[in-house]
Formats: sequence, structure tokens, C-alpha cells
Amino acid sequence: MACAVVAMLIVLSASAGGVAAKSDNRILKVVETQDVDQSVVVELPTSDEVAAFMENNPEIANILVNALGLDCLRSAAGFLDKIGAVVIDLDGKAHINMFAWTDGESLDVKLHFVWHGTITLTVYARADARLESPIMSINLDIKNAQLMTHATFIGTPPYVVDVMLNFHVVGDATIAIGDSVAEGSPEFDISCHVLMKISDGQLKMLKIMVPSWLDALLAGI
Repeated sequence: MACAVVAMLIVLSASAGGVAAKSDNRILKVVETQDVDQSVVVELPTSDEVAAFMENNPEIANILVNALGLDCLRSAAGFLDKIGAVVIDLDGKAHINMFAWTDGESLDVKLHFVWHGTITLTVYARADARLESPIMSINLDIKNAQLMTHATFIGTPPYVVDVMLNFHVVGDATIAIGDSVAEGSPEFDISCHVLMKISDGQLKMLKIMVPSWLDALLAGI
């Protein structure tokens, strides 16, 4: 889901014409509502590349370990050597409202992002370089998804010191094995809610609320 949100933000930012420099402390303004029909290919890193990134970024590594646990991260790393790419197909309506401004030596970025529509994630094996034979696909029927965040950066180059993030989704998912959807494929509730606060570069709060079936699945990893 996170990949899909990033993909939608890239699509909208590339087409948005609402960027403006002001004589005051506001340096960026993007307000855009758009119908989206777009495909994005996300090539996944190998487990070795992820391990090198975590070693070079211990702060991020600590946040992930505290949030997910080492066993969950090790399981995810094992999948990365088998899965090479995910194709994200976006079909729906998106709204982005983003502002950035300076305040003394700090840079603040505030974002409100809304999505209604479908997102299809098609997974390909690492050996399938031509993306011809999908392993599986996941169709997400999103009734409402919203991301609200406010981040503060300081320094040159800038690094994040404070983040407030509120993300929630209401919707269902259908899973297909290979390239066809079986009749009567069950729907899964994917409604979730994430709250996170980082202050002075330290994780102060992280609350993740997921459907009961996903909670039970993660507990068994």
C-alpha cells in the first residue's frame, strides 16, 4: 500500500501546475484534484541491498525494528530475493493539498492526500525480467484513503526532526493467483489506521490498527 501511495504522489506531482514561489516564507503550494489512470513499475531491492541500507541508516533501522520486530523483517527480506518487481495500476480520483514553508532555519512540509478508486498490484518473480508471467495480483477497492502528515526539517542537507503522520484506509481486497481471478474469490477487509509521531529525531508514538485477520497473520510470523 505504501508503494501505491508514493506512486500516486509521483503521478500527481509530475502533472501539478500549482507550484509557486512567494515573497513570504511559503516556498511551495500544490493543490490538485485529478482522475488517474496510470501504471507504475516498482523494481524491488534485494535483501542484501536492504541490509546495506539499514546498516548505513541506523535511525531508520531502529524505527522499523521497534515497529515490526526482527522476525517480521527477516521474513520480509526472504521474499525480496524471490520477488523482483510489482506493477501498480491506478484507476480512480486523487486529491493532493501540499504546502512547504520556511521558519527561521527550519523547513516545514504539510500534506493532505485523498484517494478513491482501485489499485491493482501485480507481482512478478525476480527471474521474470520481462514481466510476462505474474505470480499473483491483488486488487484493492478503496472507498476512502487519506494521508495527513506534517514534517519539519533542519540543517544542510536537511534532515527530519519532527513528523506527525495520520493514515487511514477503508476498503476491500481480492487476490488472484497467476493471471486470472477465480470465481467466488473471497474479499478481505483492508481497513487500517496508522498514527506516528517523531520528535527531535526520535520515535515517540506508533499505533497501527489493522483488520483482525491481518493481526492474527502477523502474530504468527
